[in-house]
Amino acid sequence: MAEPREPKIVTSVLEGEHWGELDSLEHDSIRDLLSDPQQMIWIDLSGDPESVTAAFVKIARGCGPLAGLVPSRAAKGGENPPARPPKAKAFHDSVFARTYWLGTQDNTAPQHPKAPRDDLKLIVQEIHLIVGKTFAITLRYPCRAWGLDQMAHKTTPDHYKANNAGLNRSLILKDVMELRERFGRTKGQQTFGLEVAAAVLDAVIGSIFDSLDGLRLRADKLEEDVLRGEWLWAKKKRNEMHPGLEDTMLGLRRLLRQVRWTFMPADEIDEFCSGPFLGIEARDPAIKFTFSDLGHEAERAVASVRDITEQLEHTVGLSNTMKTDRLNSTMYVLTAVATILLIPTVIAGIYGMNFRHMPELNWRLGYGGALVAMIALGNGIWFGLRRYLKHRDVR
Repeated sequence: MAEPREPKIVTSVLEGEHWGELDSLEHDSIRDLLSDPQQMIWIDLSGDPESVTAAFVKIARGCGPLAGLVPSRAAKGGENPPARPPKAKAFHDSVFARTYWLGTQDNTAPQHPKAPRDDLKLIVQEIHLIVGKTFAITLRYPCRAWGLDQMAHKTTPDHYKANNAGLNRSLILKDVMELRERFGRTKGQQTFGLEVAAAVLDAVIGSIFDSLDGLRLRADKLEEDVLRGEWLWAKKKRNEMHPGLEDTMLGLRRLLRQVRWTFMPADEIDEFCSGPFLGIEARDPAIKFTFSDLGHEAERAVASVRDITEQLEHTVGLSNTMKTDRLNSTMYVLTAVATILLIPTVIAGIYGMNFRHMPELNWRLGYGGALVAMIALGNGIWFGLRRYLKHRDVR
């Protein structure tokens, strides 16, 4: 088994109105920075989950502000903490939460040799966010891709890795400075971690709405495909490169369920104003407004997911209705044909009897007369059915 790669650790320190980056810091140095109340620091760890978790454990050991985040057995040098910590939890000196950055990729070229081909993929990056009064730590894991065909057939249950950087770190740095400038924070404050968290959450929620736009367009296209009705008569080919209509519906429904549970809903955003920030909303109206706005945006994102899900459910219902209409139309045609052919069949049956003495057996025009009678009676029944259905206003 290959050894996990060393994670990338970027340490950014806010000095006045400028960011400074500290490279090649040892874990002890990072721990000292986190414990220094005069330093405003953001540590970003990215890489494989095993290496990122191991690096974080080394930093958290003996670090007061991170007490409680690492189980005691791991803090003493024992086994590592669980690969997936609780989704949201408040401690005395920090708040831990988990969120997901999303992105869309619209093309038919797979980004991985074993990846299925489809026309919509969601790029997902899991982010663990730990914030304190003067620090913020982000643990970012590799991006993975979810596709329509993949969701429908579960060809790669683990999802394949995507070559995408995920959350844009440089934009977060700019957003934090803009947020602090808007709040009028020129000196060190005890809400620096919340400001970084607000910038990260704002980018995450923005990515969710961008992804929802891609999902909505795909749902619209699916609706148009159903309304055209070509799929009703198309023969399903084996080993086709693109998923069929039913597979696309199933994949899109599963994608929407995944999106619903990936990002941070409003109740978990409220978790940031607890623990070391308990009562911060009363003391800092700017923070209260920011997180309240983030909560409303998260609720709007949830509502948007529900809207697209309802649209998809209506599309599924429409496809089922069209299938039923096609079946009814086929049964209508078969019933009409059987009714029209009923009288000619009776005539043919009568003249097919094997009796010695029957009328018209020696009639020279009997064959043609029987055919004319069959055609006339069939047409009469057809026009009679049409008049009856028209009278009943049935088409």
